[in-house]
Amino acid sequence: MEELKFLLIEEAHEDAELIQQQLKKEFTFSIQIITSREAFTNSLRNFKPDVILSGLYNKNREDFWPLNIRNKIIPDVPFIVMTPTFKDEIAIDCLEGGATNYLSKEHLVRLNFVIKMALNQIALAEQNMAAEKDLAESLEHFKRFVDHDISGDYLENENEVLYCNRKVLEIFEFESLQELNSFGTSNLYENPKDREKLNQDLKTGKKVENREFRMFTKNGRPIVVLENAYADFDEEGNIVTMYGYLIDITEQRHSEDLLQASENLFRTLMESTSAGIIIYDQEHFLFTNPAVSNLLGYSREELLKMNYWDVVHPDHRDIIKERGHQRINKESVSSHYQFKIITKSGETKWIDYTAAQTMYQEKIAAIGTLYDITKQKNDAVEIKKLSTVIEQNPLSVVITD
Repeated sequence: MEELKFLLIEEAHEDAELIQQQLKKEFTFSIQIITSREAFTNSLRNFKPDVILSGLYNKNREDFWPLNIRNKIIPDVPFIVMTPTFKDEIAIDCLEGGATNYLSKEHLVRLNFVIKMALNQIALAEQNMAAEKDLAESLEHFKRFVDHDISGDYLENENEVLYCNRKVLEIFEFESLQELNSFGTSNLYENPKDREKLNQDLKTGKKVENREFRMFTKNGRPIVVLENAYADFDEEGNIVTMYGYLIDITEQRHSEDLLQASENLFRTLMESTSAGIIIYDQEHFLFTNPAVSNLLGYSREELLKMNYWDVVHPDHRDIIKERGHQRINKESVSSHYQFKIITKSGETKWIDYTAAQTMYQEKIAAIGTLYDITKQKNDAVEIKKLSTVIEQNPLSVVITD
């Protein structure tokens, strides 16, 4: 542990010595011992302590100047109150006043534990703040992404559109969400029955995918959109909220063909690449390409019935299982590593593995690519053996061109 800076407010010289003796048992530290308000304030600003220890206490919280000054200048620094004897009412009063913890001088043996606990609380709070900041930044990035998405994203209930991004307004030539709601989404359909059928299909199938509709903009310009939607329902089967996105395909009707071609290309790449590609959830394989079957000896049907760690060598099984769970749970975990696997025939192989989190079939999953590096691993072992033989050979060995 790095050196800590303690600020001790203590009028009794003997108690100050006892406190320092206790601190020396577990900490490397520097310490300032003060008794006055002025010295305390100066130390807060100049010494900048990591922990404040107060051997003073005033039953009148408003007159308890060490805690009051600390609350104003550096409220996040741990403040631990020590009194001659322990009393519940004093402990409660200290904690309510902003103290981090409280103990009696009769139990100074607990001081180091209390300090560690306070420092851990600070570290945890800092981690939480960092996590909240990262989350806020991620949400802001997501909001920006959605707002600038090339598709029109919307959220609506039975009566009005609750949210839409800029693209929706652009497609239908509205200036604002309020103007869109005043116009009414049902009036955008060329055939009013199309909207009725959309609602009915949502109630029946829960989701509408790539449905093509002929519609009008606010100014009466005919357009064609490709719409995807799904909905939440109440207990009676009525639509409560509908989520969807739409793409203007008026000027590019061939986009459907391009989309199909892209999908075919993606599948072709997945099926023909020499790299093994897997998608898995907390436990099971959800997808494997032929390269995985070629590597492991299991058919795709067999793999989809297995836990993904079933093919991992026992030496690495626990860590691979743990990392898989961490990845699904959005915890920090390495994205690239090497480990051993066992094929259907019982052969041990080494693979080079890269993974990331993804969404698959509307749920959080992970995708990974794997390469057989058994030969490289074996070659490395052989090279090491040969190097050892050469280095230990009593004869002179010369390599020349």
